[in-house]
Amino acid sequence: MRKARLSFESIPEWAEAHGVKLNGVTISKSESGYGWGVVATAVSTEPRHQFIIVPPELIINVELIWRCSETDPHLREILEANGDFAKITHSSPDMAEAVGCETAFSGYIKFVSSDHSLPIFWNDQERQYLWGTSLEKHVAAKLSSLEKEYAAFCEASKDVSWSREWFGGSGCLSMHDWKVVDGMYRSRAMDFEAYGLCLVPMIDMANHAMPYAVNAMYWIEGDNKEACLYLDGWEYVEEGDEITIIYGLHKGASEMLFSYGFIDDGVEDAGAMMIGWEPPEDDELRDAKMEALNLEPGFKLYVQNRKLGIVKFAGSCVWAMSVNEEDGLRIRAAQGEEGRANLSVYFKEKEVGDKYELEILLRRDRMSEIFQLRAYSYVQARVKEELQLRQRMGETERRDKTPEEILVSDTSQRWEICERLRYLEMQLLERANEQFQSTIAWLMSRQDVNDYLAGISPRPRPAAHRWEEYPDGHAEDRREAKEAKSMELNVELQSWDPTKDGSWGGENDEDIQEAGLALGGDPYQRGGESFNQSETDRLHDITDDEWLSLARRMPLDQASEDDEEIED
Repeated sequence: MRKARLSFESIPEWAEAHGVKLNGVTISKSESGYGWGVVATAVSTEPRHQFIIVPPELIINVELIWRCSETDPHLREILEANGDFAKITHSSPDMAEAVGCETAFSGYIKFVSSDHSLPIFWNDQERQYLWGTSLEKHVAAKLSSLEKEYAAFCEASKDVSWSREWFGGSGCLSMHDWKVVDGMYRSRAMDFEAYGLCLVPMIDMANHAMPYAVNAMYWIEGDNKEACLYLDGWEYVEEGDEITIIYGLHKGASEMLFSYGFIDDGVEDAGAMMIGWEPPEDDELRDAKMEALNLEPGFKLYVQNRKLGIVKFAGSCVWAMSVNEEDGLRIRAAQGEEGRANLSVYFKEKEVGDKYELEILLRRDRMSEIFQLRAYSYVQARVKEELQLRQRMGETERRDKTPEEILVSDTSQRWEICERLRYLEMQLLERANEQFQSTIAWLMSRQDVNDYLAGISPRPRPAAHRWEEYPDGHAEDRREAKEAKSMELNVELQSWDPTKDGSWGGENDEDIQEAGLALGGDPYQRGGESFNQSETDRLHDITDDEWLSLARRMPLDQASEDDEEIED
């Protein structure tokens, strides 16, 4: 389907007509090589200077789309047939008869180009370049998911009055259009607490930059809940400077390529990667755990601290498989609706709300080091397996290629970016394998683990029980609030599903960054204080309350080792 287009030169007129305020900026060709972007037309030095202000009626989320359907019968028909599944459509000059009402957004979308740099648009040969990367299976899974979505959309919409014109014949809606809409949404969606995942015209024109080069941020301002792009901190911009934002401070190289089609030139490590993992077949409760806790088989490797090169993992499935019936885990069935059984999980007679709460309970239990040993053993074995597999694949790929084929491949930009991703992820796997081996060796030296292996019940751990009440008399609800924050962090670390929207979901960058401070996190500004100082000064600056909060979010091996010191 052809898409109607408008020239970027007319975008200021569109903004003025729909109440978008441009203060010292315009949309112009970017010198960064990322196409069009937000460029300053005047010097800006005032802190939090607002470059772009977008009124709430232009912020596109599911709620607004349903409201629009109240006055647009064509939109209402397709939504009622598909529910929230159908989120966005665009008009085409190929349609003999207009479908849907003209809105501000249907005009704006004519400025938005289709980004074919995303891997879902690569041809078969180019997708083969992804061998030996975490994206090889993710892209294939995403394409399969999109095909199923498109088929379901067409089936659900077949009785809609105007659907025959859209779904049949040349120049009409196709699978390619479905991919375009998916890529457009995934690469431009923003996450605001007030709106959830949404599309924000004009602000979504801002290009990405590395943290040291970024000069702007976006936020919701005032009671009117306007979306604003504003000058970051004490930065300043000259006329002609590009206004840039961070697409995701903690997105790994694979997610940046998957969602945005590029990897930053300055990135020195993979940052994060997803690894599939099949739970052990000899776990009698495996299937029940998977169903009751809604687990997904796999885990995420991530660099917790880039300065120190510390690698950790996040994966509720791994932790769930690390606790068994003899440890106090129970799964009980209750009669649900339509005769289906509802499974409930209990750990030592305490009902577990979800998979994240189970992880919290394992962190606090007197057997926590035993659970850690099992979890790290599972993960290290899978990391070693993946590392060896990729090493063999690399040797085979190089051996099977002729010099001419290598020369042709090396001139391809997409080949080069895949080669870089392979290299970065191999580094991450090697580092994870080495560090997890050390963690396992350290755990094996612990008294609790040796007692357990000798058949002796682990001794009580006073520090674990003292979590019930803080030394300074904080109430139980304060403890629960801290635990809730820890659970939020775990949700964020594990929430990227490339077969869905391809994003991490909501990110809480401050919490994730704060979780790394105990091990000397990246230079970061927080609350007016700079943590970019010596390690000794950095730790002295953290209050007792912050230490307790950090310990709740630390990986288990670090938290368990420092429990006594933290409480003192």
